[in-house]
Amino acid sequence: MLLATIYFGSLVIDSSYTLAVSFITDPYWDKTYVRITNVSWLVTELYNFFLLCSSVTRTVRESKRVSSSIHLILDRCTTDTKIETELMEFSRELLQRRVEFNVYGMFSLDLSLLYSVLSATVTYLIILIQFQLQ
Repeated sequence: MLLATIYFGSLVIDSSYTLAVSFITDPYWDKTYVRITNVSWLVTELYNFFLLCSSVTRTVRESKRVSSSIHLILDRCTTDTKIETELMEFSRELLQRRVEFNVYGMFSLDLSLLYSVLSATVTYLIILIQFQLQ
């Protein structure tokens, strides 16, 4: 997953830079193919990374909701004592083990990662364009 994140970040920076430079150096439509290719790669990779991050965020959110649903079932329904015991044990397990997805403990895979990668991309893109203009 770490390599996928690094690959995504470098691909977004490279495609954005190539696209921006093609607009700066040649404002006419001579490089239409390059622009269309870069935009399609950018949209595809952003969509894939968004799907990954939003799936992780939804999974973590749902795991938090399961615990409250278990207590709601226990409060409102009369169940067998064995089922009630199992539900209580499952609820304790959910409280003790937080559902979390991260990459080797360095950063978590959620929508904040997407925002961080995009903000770093914009920062690097601005720096690269400034060097291109000089």
